[in-house]
Amino acid sequence: MKGPAAEKVRPETYEAARRLVFDVFLHPGAVSVIDFGLGEAGLFGRFAFILKLEERADGFVKDLQTVLQSTPMPPAEPVTVAGKPMQQLDVPLPGGVFYGAADGYFILAAGRKTVESIITAPGGTAESLAQSPRLTLPREKIGGDGNTRAMTLYLDVAGLLERVKMIVPVFVRNPQEQEQIRRLISALGLDGVESVCWETHYRRQGCFNGVFVHTSGEPRGLLAMGSTKPLSENDLALIPKQPYWATAFGLNPGRVYAEALSMFEKVDAEGYAELRGSIAEAEEALGLRLDKDLFDLLGEKFIIYDAPGNGGLWFTGTTLIVESADPERFRGSVGKIVQAIARKVNEDHGKADLGVSSFSYLDHRIEFVNVTGVPMPAAPAWTAHGKRIIVGLYPQMVMAVLDRMLGGAPGDSLSANPDFVNGSKVVGGIGSTMTYVDTKRGARQLYAIALPLAQTGAAMAQGEGVKIDISSFPTQRALTQHMFGHVATTHHQDDGILYAAYGPLPFGMAGIGESAGATTVLAASVLLPSLARARTLSKRAVSAANLRGIATCCKIYANEHNDEEYPPDLDTLVREGCIAQKQLHAPADEPGRVSYVYLAGQGEYSDPRNILAHERPDLNKGEGVNAAFVDGHVEFLPPEAFERELQATRERMKRLEEVRRQRNR
Repeated sequence: MKGPAAEKVRPETYEAARRLVFDVFLHPGAVSVIDFGLGEAGLFGRFAFILKLEERADGFVKDLQTVLQSTPMPPAEPVTVAGKPMQQLDVPLPGGVFYGAADGYFILAAGRKTVESIITAPGGTAESLAQSPRLTLPREKIGGDGNTRAMTLYLDVAGLLERVKMIVPVFVRNPQEQEQIRRLISALGLDGVESVCWETHYRRQGCFNGVFVHTSGEPRGLLAMGSTKPLSENDLALIPKQPYWATAFGLNPGRVYAEALSMFEKVDAEGYAELRGSIAEAEEALGLRLDKDLFDLLGEKFIIYDAPGNGGLWFTGTTLIVESADPERFRGSVGKIVQAIARKVNEDHGKADLGVSSFSYLDHRIEFVNVTGVPMPAAPAWTAHGKRIIVGLYPQMVMAVLDRMLGGAPGDSLSANPDFVNGSKVVGGIGSTMTYVDTKRGARQLYAIALPLAQTGAAMAQGEGVKIDISSFPTQRALTQHMFGHVATTHHQDDGILYAAYGPLPFGMAGIGESAGATTVLAASVLLPSLARARTLSKRAVSAANLRGIATCCKIYANEHNDEEYPPDLDTLVREGCIAQKQLHAPADEPGRVSYVYLAGQGEYSDPRNILAHERPDLNKGEGVNAAFVDGHVEFLPPEAFERELQATRERMKRLEEVRRQRNR
């Protein structure tokens, strides 16, 4: 089909696609690259995508077929694999691509053997990854269990490198280039990595992310560049109590410089010779040695942060504090570099004038880059304090740090921040790196941007016939009241490196209005948003809708029976046809179980504050309980609040029953 008619999506196709998206979003799933390599028929790959859909599995397949029919792809061919009906797609991939439903699972896989292994796996004798030490070891390091785990990502690095080395000759014919690739892998230290495991857990009312890099022997290459020494209280004392964001880490710049050159030499000897020549020319122009006069003068502790006292906007309040073995000599080296840059700028731009100016502040000499003649928005500044160098984008940032260092109030340290203290306990203490983000502040500031965007989107959606308006957008307090600071750290162990992070979201959200420093973004980049949390909240919303239906049906029952009494039990509502049996089951519960507790003996005369029905308290892993009240509203209550409301309901019901007995005497 061609022309305008082909561009218009049919309603049934749209609805099928919408259901597919929601199914993927709301149900447990797994993606696996089982194997790839070079076989007799050439390159091959075995991958699989699996969704646990239960009774929805067959419907998912039908919806997928509806969507595929609207594409130019040829129709799939019905086949049977391991006794199950499957569909084989017409795609040019060795082994073929199959999809279908089996035992409540949707399966999309490459290779008939892959499908067979998945279908026959339950009850089989083959060891699964879940029982293998390759995964159980990282899980022991990360902690948590099946009740808290929301996502696992496992990468067999050693096996992956073997396959890469196997197929490199297929794409790279030149033996020298093949050897360069092998040298690069070795220089980066990847051949010393066994595996990488990343898990997301929801525990202690927050999101915990753990990444364990399993190594064999001492870390090499990139993994060896960071310091393994834990940060101290003295390091954290340099950071104010309430920063927008902060990061601290150990790094030996001299070693990093030397290792980088060594790696380059191993990979490309000719290119290394040219690089050394360029470095020599630059050093001559600067009048210094990059290693001896710059990198070797820096210590191993770096502190970078932004805080309200800095007064910056966006990233402009970022401040760096770094140790130095010889601060005065380092200042001299920085001055030479700026002067060399100034000479070049002044040669290329006649109107511009760039130089180094200085002034005295609290017995410290602060130097800064002073530019005239062009609209330069920053004035990088630095000074020395004891054995530390302080650097900022403006002299005012450096002055703010000196104010705090020389006259800061006792207890004005990140170590006294309650969110940081709690978070550091969850991540196992502070290791060789640390990141803190005031996520609550960041979310509040983001709300100010999100609100007008939400109104704009709602207005456009209503124009397209979608029934939604700005009133459905939650308040700032509703979104942020349970948020807290995000804490992350790195621990070096004998058999690997553990990165652990804990916060209200899978990632830290720095203040938009003040700072979104690049360092924080890099530190948080390994924490991708987890769809599992949204899946949990969606299931919770469905359960709340079930309870709302139960409360409504209780009122309908009383009205239809010309009585003030609510039904004696929930089964009565099912027999009356007001609710379906499946509405007594919450998506988060085990199949076939009744998920709700009904407080019988109430009616239209009951106190509207009373709980009428609620989820079983064990349903949400201790996070809280959905409860329907007599007045018809449903609320998700934290455990302590739920117990208070339930106890108050029982006491009011008991008092009412006593009054009614006295009246009947």
